[in-house]
Amino acid sequence: MPRGNGEYRKASLTLQRVNEMLEEQSRRIAHAVHDEAGQLLAAVFIRLDQAARELPPSCGTCFQEIKEMLELIELQLREISHDLRPAVLDDLGLAPALQCLTERVSQRSGLVISLTCSVPKRLPPHVETTLYRIVQESLTNVARHANASQVEIRFSHEGDLVRGSIRDNGVGFDLNEVLARKGTRGLGLVGIRERLESVGGTLSCHSQPGRGTELIINIPSGITNGDWLTACG
Repeated sequence: MPRGNGEYRKASLTLQRVNEMLEEQSRRIAHAVHDEAGQLLAAVFIRLDQAARELPPSCGTCFQEIKEMLELIELQLREISHDLRPAVLDDLGLAPALQCLTERVSQRSGLVISLTCSVPKRLPPHVETTLYRIVQESLTNVARHANASQVEIRFSHEGDLVRGSIRDNGVGFDLNEVLARKGTRGLGLVGIRERLESVGGTLSCHSQPGRGTELIINIPSGITNGDWLTACG
C-alpha cells in the first residue's frame, strides 16, 4: 500500500536529517584532511629542505624525487578534501562551487561541460548542498557510463523554485531497465531522486538508447526575493 502523506513527510524529514549529518561529517573530515594534513606536509617540506642542505650534493636527486612524491600526495589530499566538502560552497555559494566542480571534472575526464547558472547570490544551505551533490553525482555517472563528449548544465530561479537541467550527448539508456538494476547507475538515479524528495524537490529523467540523457530538476528555493547574480556563462 502507498504511504500516507504523514508517513511520507516523516520519511523525507528523516532522510534530510541523515543527509545533513553526513554533510557535517564530511565537512569535518575535509577540514582535517585539508588543514591538519596540509600543515603536517608543510612541516615535512621544511625539514626535507633542511636535510638536503646538510647532506652531500649527491643526495640531491633522491631528495628531489621524495619532494615530488610528497607534492603529489598533497595534490591528492586537496582533491579528496574538495570532493568531501568544497570550501567554496560554504564560502561563496552554489554558482562558484559548480564552476569549480565542472572545471575539475572536465580536466579529469575530458568532458566539455557548459554551465549556465542564474540564481540569487545565496540560497539556503540545504538547497545549495542538494543541488551541488546532484550535479556531482550526475557528472560522475556521465563520466563513468555515458560515453559522452559534452554536458550542458543549466540552473535558473523561477518564482519560488530553482529549475535545472543536466543534459549529455552520450549513449543513453533504457530508463526502466536501469532503475530496476541493482548496479551503480541505477542506485545513482535513485539516490538523486531521494535526495531531492527529502527537500521537497522532484526529478524527471529522459533518456533513450543512442540519444543521450537529460535530468530535469525542480526544488523549492526557500526564498522569494533577493539580489540576483548571473554567475556562470
